Amino acid sequence: MMCMGASFTHAQDTTESGSEEIEVIEEEEEEEEIVVPTTADGKTDVVKALGTAQTNFDNLEYDAVLPYIDAVLRESNLTPDQKLQAYLLQGQSMAIVGDPVDAERPFRLLLRVQPDFSLPEDTPPKITGVFSRVQAEENAIRDQVYRLARARKIEKIKISGKAPEKGKGGQALGFAFNLVDPDESVTAVKVGYRRLGEGEYSSLALKRGKDNVYNGAIPAQWTENELDYKVEFYVETQDRDGPLRKLHDQDKPGLIEMENGMIPYTVAPKVVYTTAGIAGAVTLFSLLSEVMVFSTQQTKDKMVTEAETSGEVIPGNLLVPILDQGKGWRTAGYIGWGIAALFAGGASALIPFMEDDGTNLKPEE
Repeated sequence: MMCMGASFTHAQDTTESGSEEIEVIEEEEEEEEIVVPTTADGKTDVVKALGTAQTNFDNLEYDAVLPYIDAVLRESNLTPDQKLQAYLLQGQSMAIVGDPVDAERPFRLLLRVQPDFSLPEDTPPKITGVFSRVQAEENAIRDQVYRLARARKIEKIKISGKAPEKGKGGQALGFAFNLVDPDESVTAVKVGYRRLGEGEYSSLALKRGKDNVYNGAIPAQWTENELDYKVEFYVETQDRDGPLRKLHDQDKPGLIEMENGMIPYTVAPKVVYTTAGIAGAVTLFSLLSEVMVFSTQQTKDKMVTEAETSGEVIPGNLLVPILDQGKGWRTAGYIGWGIAALFAGGASALIPFMEDDGTNLKPEE
């Protein structure tokens, strides 16, 4: 009996001793502090801290992620990539071990650093639920801010000038507008046009000229028609993001009454200009010929005077080339004047038939 009592007492002591050791180990683990790595000047070693936090996250030790991230985010010299990693780790960890509402802030800051950021496809639903909600809110905020800024931009732009009220088939239909654009936001001005009742609008790009006047014309080939008709149109200013200020629009276009007419016989302006240019060039050549004739005449007169003074005879091999040169230049001059007159007359005759491309209009008040 005594042996049994002793054995029982020994077993009890061993059990109590083992329990005390387990309690000591647990207390030591609880008391173990997280040490954030620092640099020589006492600041957080951002690279090492982020690396440790990422390792802890990958090992599913989410509580051990946050102290490192808190230390990192207290630093003011983080790169954009470091901010992204820190906000992502913080938001994901909070979404899992903390209140999901607290995870919204780091996700919101992350999206403001990189608005198009997206989570990996294998991200747990508990995280994606919070992130998606914040992302939707941020997108709505950005869209609202963008719309307000764009509305203010559009408000500053003014289009002055009137579109033509009437036109004639077979003739170019011109447009001219003044544009007030204080912020120089506009990169293009176009006119959309179509015949009444047709489907898609065609587009005419207006060219910017002096004093911020934009000009352009629908070509005569498009306007010709055997019957009267109407043209629907709208004017639209644009920047890289799309439409800005408009004069009319596709749903409520302006109207231009078009009288029937076909393209008459016309000559392209470049033909008239080329003809006049040739006439001018040949005229200059003819004037040069007259100068050369005068110069050779002076040379001949000088040789004759010197011969009379000296009583010597002018050698034929000297005089004849000068006389031939003078005759040649005189003949060239006559021909040149004839050609110049011919081309000048042709250019004058073609002017009434010169096609008007409609791009020289000035804005109507």
